[in-house]
Amino acid sequence: MSKLVKEKQLEEFISKMCQYSDATNILSPKGRSTLTSSLRNYLYYGIPKNSSINNVIVRSIVSGKRITLIHRSEKCILFPSENTLKVITVVPSWSRGMREYFNDESVYDYASRFFHFAEQYLSRASYIEIIGCIALTYNHTSHFYSDSVTKYLVGSGIYTIENILKKHDVPKLVKMDSTNQKHFLKIYNMANGLDPFIHRMLFNYLRSLKLYKHDFFEETITSLDKSINVVEQYIKQRLGVNKINMREALCEALCLNDEETAELKKLYELRCYFGGHPALSKWWDFSEIYTEEEMSYYINLVKKVAIKAIELESKNRVVDKHPSNWHEWFKNNWLMLWQSVWFEGLTNNNL
Repeated sequence: MSKLVKEKQLEEFISKMCQYSDATNILSPKGRSTLTSSLRNYLYYGIPKNSSINNVIVRSIVSGKRITLIHRSEKCILFPSENTLKVITVVPSWSRGMREYFNDESVYDYASRFFHFAEQYLSRASYIEIIGCIALTYNHTSHFYSDSVTKYLVGSGIYTIENILKKHDVPKLVKMDSTNQKHFLKIYNMANGLDPFIHRMLFNYLRSLKLYKHDFFEETITSLDKSINVVEQYIKQRLGVNKINMREALCEALCLNDEETAELKKLYELRCYFGGHPALSKWWDFSEIYTEEEMSYYINLVKKVAIKAIELESKNRVVDKHPSNWHEWFKNNWLMLWQSVWFEGLTNNNL
């Protein structure tokens, strides 16, 4: 191997992995002594060596409503197939070939879990962009959990993207010119599921629609307010807006009117009283006091906030939505991945 030139970002990641392993005592004695060198060899040599090899996952977007959408980018291909939508995601194969660099089983198990979860996050980022924007466009929930999943290793000499497109009868791009299709594309082209703020916001908005569909009104309010709270966190952490009343700060940043501002404050109060804690009064009567019409108003208001937040992130982008080099992307975003996919924030955080 050529002489290793240490990079600050990768060394910080290695240090974080070592700190967590020490705190949780999950490695064998041999593992503790080899973790740093194993990680360093893998990060500096293993990942670049496999940079041309990607995992390609084909699965269905399940929906109770027929929706015709087609789009193609370097990391995601969406197209109609029979009565459903198919999505092909392209993510780096970070967890492939790791045994060559991790001889101790406890170290291999530790490191491979992290990179497996990181790859999973990247795929889910593509899915949340699709199902989140379907919800924002069609007011309809969908999901990607199904038995229809096929995986390929592209770049290994066996498969190419072209092989896979042909195998799954991916149609050529056609113009999407209906009002809903245009609206979907406008939001979808901006939405950045790789950014955890957008990812979490859309996840909670989708959850609210699912809860509302099954008449869980108090829980719907909680999920709607979680979506708003994620946007508050985004404005505070990314834009540096730090005020005592972050709800008002959000409304100012997104140019909401006085009525919308008042209703978002009320949404928070409802969450605190009925969702954040066991209600002291009227716990039987929430769905009678707050009608479907009012619930629908809150859903549409949060939808408006979500779309504005997507647009705001697209103009202040920190996390690259279309990486040309996943190794470089990892260097710049490993801490974000750590916070999004790992266990450190949990009280019982053993693997």
